[in-house]
Amino acid sequence: MQVDDLDADQTEALIHRVGGLRGVEKLLSGEWVVGEPGDVLEAPREVVDDLLGVGAPVAVPGTERFVVRETFVVNRDGELPISYIGEDFASHFLDLVEEAVPATVLRPCTLLKGSVDGPIFAALGGEGSARVALAQAHAFLKQADRTRWFFFYVADVRGALWAMDTYWRDGGWDLEVYSITYPRGWRGGGRVVARGRSDDAE
Repeated sequence: MQVDDLDADQTEALIHRVGGLRGVEKLLSGEWVVGEPGDVLEAPREVVDDLLGVGAPVAVPGTERFVVRETFVVNRDGELPISYIGEDFASHFLDLVEEAVPATVLRPCTLLKGSVDGPIFAALGGEGSARVALAQAHAFLKQADRTRWFFFYVADVRGALWAMDTYWRDGGWDLEVYSITYPRGWRGGGRVVARGRSDDAE
């Protein structure tokens, strides 16, 4: 379909769908971005390094002990519905036990353009700021929008940092991990979920 193929009713419906003329202005100015075709993403609270649009903070609880093997299980009817766990996740994370995981605030940050891991780390303030506990990622996904896809930087049983890619498919979350030693390119529109700053909790 070409732009000229749109009739007046379709054009009006499209403008209404993105929030009227003000929505069109935000799209054209870059204040809003588009991910998958037809998927208009919310306006970021702020933009970091022209790369990340910071979304609303999400509070997640802490836990004294988090046993990955008991909580990350393929089960579409479980507390966290999971439809698939990749081999690398199973190999590097299922023996992980996290102790005294604190409550925190996470912020889903929308990639405004495609990027590999390095610039994302820099925009988040370094690998330390990007890293979240697997228990925190688990708590986030329990309340996450299932129409979106998210990725997290999490440490395995040996302390090595991986990128965990998650998206809803076939009645549950599909989980894959990728080594940051060989950075993968992330397409624009995805959300990296990192720890929030102290003022997010206020």
